Amino acid sequence: MGATSFTYVIYIASTPEKVWDALTKDEWTEQYFFGRRVKSGWKEGSEVVYLRENDELDVVGKVLKNEQHRVISFTWGVPEDPTPRDRPTHVTFELVSLEGTVKVTLRHEN
Repeated sequence: MGATSFTYVIYIASTPEKVWDALTKDEWTEQYFFGRRVKSGWKEGSEVVYLRENDELDVVGKVLKNEQHRVISFTWGVPEDPTPRDRPTHVTFELVSLEGTVKVTLRHEN
């Protein structure tokens, strides 16, 4: 089976700093990601974990790239996946400021 990917683009009336916080701070991810809290130091090589409401591990990964307020990329894996992948998938968020609006491009690859 070949590699697959999807890309979503959304425009948010905000600032790159606020959108960045919504992607990287647990008090925000909990509100916008189905109750999941993200935990990471967000340095390249740092672990990324998403925890369910009961602190159960949901998603694990490693930070691949961090250009604060512009690009964050990390691997994405589900520990309980019954068919583990040969390679982890990669999630990348790109933020571009456009006069009071932020263009957010999400790519999930592999």
